[in-house]
Amino acid sequence: HGPTHASLIDVLVALAAVHGRLDEAEEQLQVLDRALHLAEASCDDTKVAAVLTALGRARSAAGTPQQAVAPLQRALRIEREEFGPDHPRVAATLRTLAHAFGALGDFMQQHRLLEEVLGIVERTHGREGGRAMQARDDVQQAALGEEAAAASPSTPSGAASRPPRLQR
Repeated sequence: HGPTHASLIDVLVALAAVHGRLDEAEEQLQVLDRALHLAEASCDDTKVAAVLTALGRARSAAGTPQQAVAPLQRALRIEREEFGPDHPRVAATLRTLAHAFGALGDFMQQHRLLEEVLGIVERTHGREGGRAMQARDDVQQAALGEEAAAASPSTPSGAASRPPRLQR
């Protein structure tokens, strides 16, 4: 029954993605909750981590980044243990988690996580190329957000405005 459940979980995650593209957040989250329940009951940790990451992304996209943090942190712990600290899946989950923190206005945490992503990308893909450039851009954007939040101390943490975009 393991492979059957794994296949069903893949179908549920794909169905959830369709709901997401159709802006059906409630349905997307329900499907992902079902997929997570099945994965936890019958699959290895890597499948659980994949569903947790999808759930975190969906919660962020639905406008509830505070509810995205816990599943993303759990997925990150699993991925680091299963794949090692420099695996591309670890970097992808770190990036998703960083953006959740940015949406919460915690630009310092966002910046720290994106610096970690940059380190992984540079160690695994080199300092040149599109992935490294994107990771550096993400770090610069987070630094701008962090600076903007520090410049307006009257803004409570978590309520800071979005960081300004870099001019190109």
